[in-house]
Amino acid sequence: MNSRSCTNKLEPGLNMKNIYLPLLFLLTWIACQKEDEARDFPELTTSSDLMITNDGVIFSARIEMHGGSTIIDHGAVFFLKEDESARDYNRISLGKFPGGNSFTVNIDRNLQEGKDYGAKAYLQTEVKTVYGNPVYFVSKGSRSPKIKKFSPEEAFVGDTVEISGEYFASRNLDNIVWFGNSKAAPFSSCDTLLKVVVPTLSATSIPLKIEVAGKLSESARHFSLRPPVIKKYAPAEVLPGEDVKISGKGFLQIDKLSVDDREQYVKSKTDSTLVFTLNYEISQGQKQVRFFQIDRTVIAEKNLEVIFP
Repeated sequence: MNSRSCTNKLEPGLNMKNIYLPLLFLLTWIACQKEDEARDFPELTTSSDLMITNDGVIFSARIEMHGGSTIIDHGAVFFLKEDESARDYNRISLGKFPGGNSFTVNIDRNLQEGKDYGAKAYLQTEVKTVYGNPVYFVSKGSRSPKIKKFSPEEAFVGDTVEISGEYFASRNLDNIVWFGNSKAAPFSSCDTLLKVVVPTLSATSIPLKIEVAGKLSESARHFSLRPPVIKKYAPAEVLPGEDVKISGKGFLQIDKLSVDDREQYVKSKTDSTLVFTLNYEISQGQKQVRFFQIDRTVIAEKNLEVIFP
C-alpha cells in the first residue's frame, strides 16, 4: 500500500482555511500600506461643535497633513439638506491656507431661517479637492446682502452691470437682482460681485435691489436707462409713405415715435435698428424726431430730411 497517497491530501475545510485567512490578511495589510504611502493629500475632519446665531453658523475643521501638498484654497461648502445629493453646493472660500492644523469658517450668507442645512469643510490642493465629513443644523438665518456700488449706473437693455457688495450667494440661482420691479438672474456670482444683464424695464430711473435667502438690500443710487443713440437714417432723404431705417442703439424700449409732432407707424425694432413708415400728412424740410421711451420723451440729435417728388 502506498501510504503517501493519504498524507499528501489536505484535510477538507481545515487546512485550506488555515492557508487562505493569513494570506488574505497579508494582502489587505500590504494594500493598506501602499495606500498610506501613496497618499500625498491632507485629511480633513469637520467639527460637529457648531455656533448657530441669527447671523449664520460658525464651525471649525481639523487637518491631518500627509506628504508635501500645497493648499491653495480652503473653506466650506453648504447646502439645503434636501438637496445634498445634487452636489451643487454654496461655497465659502477663505483663500490660501496660512498654516496650522485647523481653521474656522463663518457661513454668514444665504441661509434661510428654519431650514435644515448641511455643511462640510474643504481643502484644495494643486491636484485634488478634499472634503471633510458633513455636519447638519437648523438655520436661524444669516446676514442681509449689501450693495456698495454698481457700474455702469446708466446702461441700455441687454448691457452687463457689475454689482459690488457683501453677503451675496456663490450660486447664480440663489441671487435675485431687481431693476425696479423687473427681475433678473446674474450670470456670474461670488460673495462680493454679481454680473447681470439689464432686463426689460418699467421705468427709466429705478432702484437696484439684491435678494438673497428672502432678504433684500437696495442701492443708495438709482439705475438709469440710457436714451437711444441715433447714428443715421436710411434713406438720408425720405419721401412720405417710404420706410425709414434708423441705425443706432437702445431701441428695444421705444414705445412709439413722432416726426414733426405726428406719430409714425413702427414696423419693427431691435436693439440697434428701428424701422417706421413715414406718413403722408407731413410737409417737406428738416423734421424733428421724438422717441417715447417708457416714461419720458427723447428728442433725437439728428433731424430727418423730408422731400417731395
